Amino acid sequence: MKLENFIQKEDLHTIFNRLIEEQQDVRNYVTTLEMVDGQKKVVELSVASHVDESNLIKNVIITAIDITEKIQIQREILQNQSKLQRINSELTQKTKELARLSELNQKNASNLAKLIETTHQMMRSLDTNEILRTMLENGCQLLEAEIGLIYIYDKTKNDFIFLRLSPDSLLFIWLKR
Repeated sequence: MKLENFIQKEDLHTIFNRLIEEQQDVRNYVTTLEMVDGQKKVVELSVASHVDESNLIKNVIITAIDITEKIQIQREILQNQSKLQRINSELTQKTKELARLSELNQKNASNLAKLIETTHQMMRSLDTNEILRTMLENGCQLLEAEIGLIYIYDKTKNDFIFLRLSPDSLLFIWLKR
């Protein structure tokens, strides 16, 4: 059997060039071999030469290890790593979104509790000023507002009339204008 039937000419040239001109053995040379049945296999070649006393190559030992399956497995591993990186990235984004939504949910739960508390305070109070004060102060807290104002619409005057300001410490400044 001739090597040219199995190993491509360019690969043979490279291998024998290294053996003859560079006087080096070839190790782990990856190439493709065509089998008798036409299948192509990826192999790892190692070529060693035995020289005589005049430094001429007497024998050549060639080993070929079929690494086709190894290469396929490595490709699959790389593809799976890529998929895992994409999934990990998606999970990281979803985790951040869940944390944001959890924070928002906690804030909404706190606001709901404040609304319930405001409702109870208003139901217990019989004084209109106390009800307005409760609405204004708790409304400012819920809306995270520094200042709150209450106006009432007067149909007869077709205008809004100022009723209350929060916080009360600003009332003095408001009236001073």
